[in-house]
Amino acid sequence: SPSANTISTGNRSLGHNYYDDKGRLINSLKLDFSDQGGQIHYVYSGTQYDFLNRALISKSISQNLYSSSTDHTVLNKNEYEPVTGQLVKTSRKTGTSAWTTTGLFTYDDLGRMRQSVIGNNGEYRDFSYNIRGQLTGINGLYAETGDKGGKPRTFGETLNYDYGFTQPRYDGKISGVQWRGTNASLL
Repeated sequence: SPSANTISTGNRSLGHNYYDDKGRLINSLKLDFSDQGGQIHYVYSGTQYDFLNRALISKSISQNLYSSSTDHTVLNKNEYEPVTGQLVKTSRKTGTSAWTTTGLFTYDDLGRMRQSVIGNNGEYRDFSYNIRGQLTGINGLYAETGDKGGKPRTFGETLNYDYGFTQPRYDGKISGVQWRGTNASLL
């Protein structure tokens, strides 16, 4: 007699991928089977692209055929800045629920990411750069001082290039790193 774990996870899979004329994956189908009971689950997913090959929306439908619940549908949507084409917002919708913002992104005048907000105001990340365009920090103030600036932050890092802790470098490589995690002291 097979265990419940074997039946619920399956022991054979079958998958199909469908591509458009530009070689982009537009649909995929995965089926899981068990020797004892036939098909167990399926996952169907598809993606719609714009004329610039950017993913606009993706949809995934899955169902466990041994479950009494209906299928599970997830939609992911990307929104882009019309002039620069940079990603500015990601959203997710599960089933019949409303759209939830999963990411907000802002950029500086040079097109570098300035801030990202992950989740529904769940994690803020501020990015800083030096005059050469090298990343110098992700939540750098939090990494150095522990000051969260009144926003949820769980990670901070500063990168030093031409000055480090004991040995300076003048070749553009990283000479020192400081980082801090959630409620942690500076490392």
